[in-house]
Amino acid sequence: MTVLQKTSLLFIFFVVISWNIFDLSSYFNLSFINTNIDILQSYVHESPKTASLLFFGIYILIASFSLPGATILTILSGSIFSYPAAVIIVSFASSIGATCAFAISKILFKDWVQKRFSIQFQRFKHGWNKDRTYYLLSVRLTPIFPFFLINIIAGILPIGFFRFYWVSQLGMLPATLIYVNAGTELGNLREISDVMSANFLIALTLFALLPILPRMLNMILLRKRTFSN
Repeated sequence: MTVLQKTSLLFIFFVVISWNIFDLSSYFNLSFINTNIDILQSYVHESPKTASLLFFGIYILIASFSLPGATILTILSGSIFSYPAAVIIVSFASSIGATCAFAISKILFKDWVQKRFSIQFQRFKHGWNKDRTYYLLSVRLTPIFPFFLINIIAGILPIGFFRFYWVSQLGMLPATLIYVNAGTELGNLREISDVMSANFLIALTLFALLPILPRMLNMILLRKRTFSN
């Protein structure tokens, strides 16, 4: 193990331990945000640039280490920033954070991820081998796939950093638009599940199939031609 890998592992260990010792997850829930929303909005109004950079950095940190809180931060962004600014901040921060998690998995935890999530890995590998970028885009578009799981499993497959980044940014954009918009009506939210109804999740899942639909139809037609001959 190189010095860089050892240093990275120590830093990850420090972040995770600090998160648990100081119970930082208690700050990333709707109840806490609703209670302190006036203070947060006031800070953003007084120091917009500092607040934006701080929010951007925290979001990347949480996404990079697969810590709980990214969804809450996305909702929060819609209530403290203007809608366009919130979308831009979250879109880039989430994509950068996801790519960092992807890199951590690829460099440090390749063997562990493959053993720990062997079933999910085989499914993802099968989909990737069949449809490549189309498959990655589809799973990114589908919110029922865990954010962190896509990052770390993709990290142990032969996927390039740039490809993973731009597909992630494009694929996560629809959900980002929805959750940021939910933040504009923060007072009406009681649970995160209120953001997306079952019908909407089904519709978004069908939308996620669009990138690979042409290939699926092509395969069906080829099989029919084979049998007919």
